[in-house]
Amino acid sequence: MDTAALTWGLQASKVATSNFTGNGIKVAILDTGLALAHPDFVGRPMVSKSFIAGIVSANDGHGHGTHCTGTSCGPLKHPIGRRYGVAHKALIHIGKVLSDQGSGVDGGILAGIDWAIGNTSQRKIGLMNGRIVLMNGRIVLTLCAFQALGFA
Repeated sequence: MDTAALTWGLQASKVATSNFTGNGIKVAILDTGLALAHPDFVGRPMVSKSFIAGIVSANDGHGHGTHCTGTSCGPLKHPIGRRYGVAHKALIHIGKVLSDQGSGVDGGILAGIDWAIGNTSQRKIGLMNGRIVLMNGRIVLTLCAFQALGFA
């Protein structure tokens, strides 16, 4: 159950008692983008790029990418309400690979994966909602990713 300070997920994963903050870690989120003017992320260093044809900005008009970014990298102390993010000091890399309607094309998704790998320079990258995970230099596509790419 949520408390005044933490969501149930942060309690379950023991984030509050962890010494890890995400400092020095680059987190790539490939989804519908990020609401770039969201007050929880204004002033926070980040890198963003759109992989949607004809769309220059990685701004999120859907909301799911913003939600995923908040869960992974939300602030340590929220001005109103409880903490909901894990890696509050991580450098955020936003790849808009899904449109504001929540869909994307294989080429854009794969280009986003390539960009994330090239820009984070780390061996482990987790992308939210079980879509795609890179572990130890190998891409693992989950059932969700296969469905999104039309293979299942």
